[in-house]
Amino acid sequence: MSCDNHETQENWIKFRDEFDKLGSGIAAGKHKNDADIAMLKGLFTEEEAKFFIATDVDFESASVISVRLGRDPQYVADKLYEMSRKGQLFRQTIDGIRKYRRLPFMHGVAELSIDRFKETPALMYSLRDFGVAGMTATNAVKDPLHRIVPINASTVADDGLLDVDNFSKILDTKTRFAVDDCICATLFTPTPCNYPSFQKRCLSFDNFADYRVENGIGEYITREEVDRMVEQCEKEGTLLCPANSGNVEVACLCCSCFCGLIAADKHFPGPANENLNNYVNQHDFDACKNKCSNLLFYCFVFHSCVCMKMRRDFLGFLPSLSPRPAAVPAVRVQGSYLLRLSLLL
Repeated sequence: MSCDNHETQENWIKFRDEFDKLGSGIAAGKHKNDADIAMLKGLFTEEEAKFFIATDVDFESASVISVRLGRDPQYVADKLYEMSRKGQLFRQTIDGIRKYRRLPFMHGVAELSIDRFKETPALMYSLRDFGVAGMTATNAVKDPLHRIVPINASTVADDGLLDVDNFSKILDTKTRFAVDDCICATLFTPTPCNYPSFQKRCLSFDNFADYRVENGIGEYITREEVDRMVEQCEKEGTLLCPANSGNVEVACLCCSCFCGLIAADKHFPGPANENLNNYVNQHDFDACKNKCSNLLFYCFVFHSCVCMKMRRDFLGFLPSLSPRPAAVPAVRVQGSYLLRLSLLL
């Protein structure tokens, strides 16, 4: 390898390592797998990678970033705006000035690059290869990428739903709502979805909603429309998965047909899986056995009954949730609403 090629590869490794500091990281690098670098090369040019490294996790103006780069301020301003339009940087107008900060790979650059993945088969292959190593490492950390919360307060016994898990209260803190295509549904489903009510199922809020709409990715919806989506989520048995962040910028309505998050929870166990939510099942196997003719077996992985027909009409026979005692570790995948997913069938 020539000196120039070696330097270029070192730059890409540095770029990958910077990504790995954000959110759940890009993570595959911890396994010395080059799939992540191959994917980043498909999503960024070398110049864009240098611009990304020059930005910060806090919002900064183009003039500040141009000093760091030692480049013409107007060129830097144009380039940063272009990158933000491509979903490579987050953009927000603050006090009349456009400012930029880094985006994590998930939730962030990956979801904002759906069209580029669709248009470039080689990039899709890189994403697939990255997924195996990346999700293994992502779930190896303590904090999960997402959480799974009860659909509503009635799902949890004894009024035990925590405020941090109360999705209605989370929505009360938001003023703007947007919905857009799910990356998993768009890129990974080999067959039609069994839950077709949601053509668009990824929600974003406030500044992140503004960003997606301005970039032509999402469309604004009302709070009432979000509430109806959550109600339909309960009827069809899809999962409510907000981002595991204090501000909850995004949330997904996930199903078992193609959801990458649920597949990762199943196939890549690790510390992150232990912290998906704050509840454990209270199950009544005899009640299920006596009242549900579609019972398939009792699952000692999910610690509950698994039915062939996992729809709304069986919810009355499925176990309720109770708050998890501090001394009791979370089950890897929990919640009676999870049982409506045919993860093991």
